[in-house]
Order: sequence, then C-alpha cells, then structure tokens
Amino acid sequence: MNQLPEWLAYTQIGANIFLGATAALIAFFSLRWSYRHNFGWEPGIRVAPRHYGWPKEHPDHAFSEATIEIWNRHKYPICVKLCECFFDGVTLDESKAATIVPRPDKYLDLKNPVRFYVEDKPLQPLEIHRYTVRVFFLRTASVSPRASIHIKVRYYDPRKNMPLMVEHRDKLLTHHQESLSKPLV
Repeated sequence: MNQLPEWLAYTQIGANIFLGATAALIAFFSLRWSYRHNFGWEPGIRVAPRHYGWPKEHPDHAFSEATIEIWNRHKYPICVKLCECFFDGVTLDESKAATIVPRPDKYLDLKNPVRFYVEDKPLQPLEIHRYTVRVFFLRTASVSPRASIHIKVRYYDPRKNMPLMVEHRDKLLTHHQESLSKPLV
C-alpha cells in the first residue's frame, strides 16, 4: 500500500487555514457592504471652489470665500445643528465680520473660529445644503502657505438617537499664495 508523504498533510492544513481566512474576509466585506447599502454612509463635507480677492479700498487686506457643502449620504433624514469653520495659518481681520450666505438663523461667533447655528436644518436623504463663508484677513508675510480651513458639523442622527460630528480639513489658499504672502511695497 502506498503511503502519502508527510509534507502533504502540512500542505492541507495550510490550505484549510488560507481558505478559512479568505471566507472570513469575504463575509466581513459582505456584511459591511450590506450595512452601507441599507443605511448609507456618514454625512460628508466638501469645500467647493474657493474665491480670493483684494478690496480696492483696503489693499492690505484680502478675502477668501469658501462654499461649504454638507451632504446627507444616509438613507434617512438627519438634522444639522452647528457648523464651525476654523481658519489656520491666516490672521483674520477683527474689524470686519465674516459673512455667511444663506444667512443662518442664529450666529454664535464670527471670529476665528467662525461658528454659527443653523437651527435644526433638516437634510433629507441624499440632499445637499450649501453655505458660503466669506472672511477677511490681513495680507502680510504672516500668511502661511499651509493655511487651511477645518470644518466641523454637528448633526442629530435619529436612528442612533444621539448627536454626532463629522470633520473635514482642506487647503484655504491654493491659488495666489505667492501674492498673498508677499509684503506690500
């Protein structure tokens, strides 16, 4: 009678372990995909194209205008409570208040961070809401090339029955950085 080599038994054990791990990974990703398909992803924040400019009456100042989009990627409605915008790497002009369009129901603070309430703004599934935030800052050598906008949105999730937060960080100055950071002559 022919006997099988001993190494063949070890190969079968290795193959069983590999196939078991592969089956577990497939089951994990299938469960994750079905959960996302049923409930959707967490809300997303996107900073739409930014605009820059220099007011003619104040050549030592510059402004940045960013459109913040809040996307409800859930398959059920959520309620947005608060939006905060932190501007890092620039010195905001304290004499000029930030402007927000559309005007929220209630402001909390218009300095850095620009923080405003939106008074329970409901977002339906797959709906997008936009806010345009315009801030003025000093056009000096203190403008960092790594200037960024950090956005935090607090919202109420009715399925989990609790308030949650989503964050996003993006570059503030992508164009005209050289001219913003040069001192004026």
